[in-house]
Amino acid sequence: MVILSSLEQLLPEDIVKLLGVFDPETLMRRALAQPAATRPLVFKTFGGLLVKCWPCVTAGYDHDLPSTCVEALRMAFALLASDESDELVLASAAVLDELMLAYLNVSVAPMAMVAFFHPAWEFRSIYGTLLMEVLRDLRMALPQLIALKDPDCIWLPNRDQAIELNKAAGLPPRQGVESITDQEALAVEAGCFRASLLWFLAFGGGLARNQDGGHDSTLLVDLGRATRGGAARELRWGDLPPPPAELVAKLAECSAFRGKWGALFASARAQLVQMMMRFCHSADMMQCRDLVLTTAENLLQLGNDVFQQSYLRFFLSECLSSAISLWHVMGKQLKEGAALNSRACSICADALVMGAVMAPKTCATAPHLLRLMVMAAKVFVLRAGRGDVELLPAAVRKIGQEKMPALAVAALARACWMVKDLVELKALVEGIVQQHLLGLLLETADDSPIAQASAWLLISVAQVTGCQNALVDVFNRGELLGKSPAILLAAASLDTLGSLTQSSRSNMAEVLRQTDLPGAEWTAYRETLAKALTQGQSQGVFTTPLASSGASAASFARWLHLLRDCEQPQPQGGESSKMIPLSGPPLFVYAQPIHSWVSSECHVTLRIDLFNATALSIRDVQAVLSISRPTRMGERGEKMAPWHFAEGLVRPLTSSPLEYIPCRSSATIWRDVYLRFPPKPMSLSLSFSYEKVMPETNLSGLTPASTPMTRGGGEDLWSDEEEEDHPRLHFTCLPISAALSWYFEPFLGFDESRAFPPPLLFAACPHSKTSEAKELGVTSRWTMKGFHQISPPSTDPGRTWRQGDCKCFAGIGCDLQSLLCFILRESESTLEVRSNNEWLLQAVTADLMFWLLADG
Repeated sequence: MVILSSLEQLLPEDIVKLLGVFDPETLMRRALAQPAATRPLVFKTFGGLLVKCWPCVTAGYDHDLPSTCVEALRMAFALLASDESDELVLASAAVLDELMLAYLNVSVAPMAMVAFFHPAWEFRSIYGTLLMEVLRDLRMALPQLIALKDPDCIWLPNRDQAIELNKAAGLPPRQGVESITDQEALAVEAGCFRASLLWFLAFGGGLARNQDGGHDSTLLVDLGRATRGGAARELRWGDLPPPPAELVAKLAECSAFRGKWGALFASARAQLVQMMMRFCHSADMMQCRDLVLTTAENLLQLGNDVFQQSYLRFFLSECLSSAISLWHVMGKQLKEGAALNSRACSICADALVMGAVMAPKTCATAPHLLRLMVMAAKVFVLRAGRGDVELLPAAVRKIGQEKMPALAVAALARACWMVKDLVELKALVEGIVQQHLLGLLLETADDSPIAQASAWLLISVAQVTGCQNALVDVFNRGELLGKSPAILLAAASLDTLGSLTQSSRSNMAEVLRQTDLPGAEWTAYRETLAKALTQGQSQGVFTTPLASSGASAASFARWLHLLRDCEQPQPQGGESSKMIPLSGPPLFVYAQPIHSWVSSECHVTLRIDLFNATALSIRDVQAVLSISRPTRMGERGEKMAPWHFAEGLVRPLTSSPLEYIPCRSSATIWRDVYLRFPPKPMSLSLSFSYEKVMPETNLSGLTPASTPMTRGGGEDLWSDEEEEDHPRLHFTCLPISAALSWYFEPFLGFDESRAFPPPLLFAACPHSKTSEAKELGVTSRWTMKGFHQISPPSTDPGRTWRQGDCKCFAGIGCDLQSLLCFILRESESTLEVRSNNEWLLQAVTADLMFWLLADG
């Protein structure tokens, strides 16, 4: 158990090194030769290692290794259709589960259905190639998989997952979490689900083949695309075999499960799988679209337990949001009747309300569920009539809550903003404002950042759609008296004074004057707006999001960022920089830092490409990664180093050396390091050594681009007169400086302001330090890599307020909480750094010149 646990902790590149000692087929044969008691566990572990390291296998320079890995996996999957013991068959099925989960790219395995529904889901195509290689062997195993019950299957939900979902959503960890019930029903359905996934991939178009025999996307995505250009038409997918009768019967049995939440989860997922299978074999698009609505309505009728259990609520909010968005895409050009649109809007309302409760609350980019919620909200906005607004309170009552969740209103407001040029929204927005804006403003008084963001977005879209009268009616309400945060937000959100009462204007002006934020720009903006309110003149009213200084303002800005990020493409991992040249001939060295965030730390992976520019093979190449950190004289050592390596290691992995790099050929090695937050100046250095070769006379002018990369060459000539004391050549490359862009991502929470610089920036980031721009070498053309440049508003003097000539950049740190902003004032030739955390500001400004040069 200890040995297998250690193997499971290996990094993918280290597994590849293991496969250099034992080829994959030998590894699997040795697993089968183990004693009966340990054979299944060893077999499962070895198979999982092959799946885990597949991306590194395909990226390596060993051309035979991918083929041997495929053959080893075929050997593993052949057991599924054999007469081996049940334990060994379950181990083989577990390897298949790992492979399918890796391709589907889903973090929580029981939620895998969303991968087929989401119209823009990103699969890990590198595993699609592996699946295509082994599908023929897997097809033979399909009948046996249908009846296979595995109590440890990864497709089974568990209590720990539900607790983690609650923690991410900011709920009490054990709220709506019970021990798994109905184990027998869940085990039966999980076996059907595994077989169904295999059928989708092998037969149902999950790996949709194009004319060249390759795979482009999932079947459902292609269904959606096929209807975008016009009316629905018959689709022909070739001779796809129907699902086995045993699988269809088993799914029907699972769909009828009733009981506690375990049985309800099994029933809900089985119904979704049934719907998918009918999709794959129906040429009637209208029938498919009606099937989506019917299935969704059936899921919402499972019972009250659906809305009380956290796991079920999260699962349904994801699947319903995705399914209704797909339904809309498939019939985008069709004019539906009012009854059909009302059915769709009812499903959207339920998905929004459930998702608002379960959406993760701490992220640097928009969480997946929030993106799905905005997609469902767009369907609601595009399909809803004036009376459909009442569906929202009904959905709230259904889950046992008293008021509409603020995040659901925010998703609707963002969706309205995204389609404001496509449809007439005035009646719908007026209804939402009248029902929910006052409640949001009162929540704002309790320092609720989600309510602040929702109120601001709703006010903004109401102004765009011509609903100023509805806004004024809310702003004049007596309930707002004494609620300073709400009045401040309302005052800064004004587009025109309209019919505001004298009392309301006086209260707003008084709250503004009492709000003291740092920055000359804020003072000028405050006085301009307060004067306009006092005199009752709309001249000088400039819309901008605003909250009082402190943690609430920073949280308010983060929610604006997340809701705006929903419009951006789904991020696909860490940012990759360009190749950096580190050394020249005879061994060219290029490095590419690839960073990602893991548990509030920055994980930096270095891809190191080596190019042998000589006519000889370079042998026994060894690489060492070292880290240096500049310090000042007398500076005390830190209790915790600003970097560390993989858990259990005190230094970088010293991998086995490359045996040789053939003449005029290349090789790639990888190194990684974890950097702690806050950022500290440091440099990564690479040093190499290899056996000396006979010096060449014709190396001038050789570059990786001009040198032909071949695998062959004449017989290598080696010097027989090597110095005994120095048989190897050692050299150190140029260092790579750690950059702020490794620790920060662009922050969008200060956009959409007609006042520049945005007043919210000063409220959210009260700590600042100013330096002379000339001394730092910062010019008017300067930009900050990895940070978002806030665009100044238009120059229309009647609609915007702009103070001075400056450039603003904003970023959010890998701890998901820290904001860092740069303000370059060209007229004053100053660079101001602002943050919501004083310790972060000190860490950055103490070595500001280093960070500017590193990102330059």
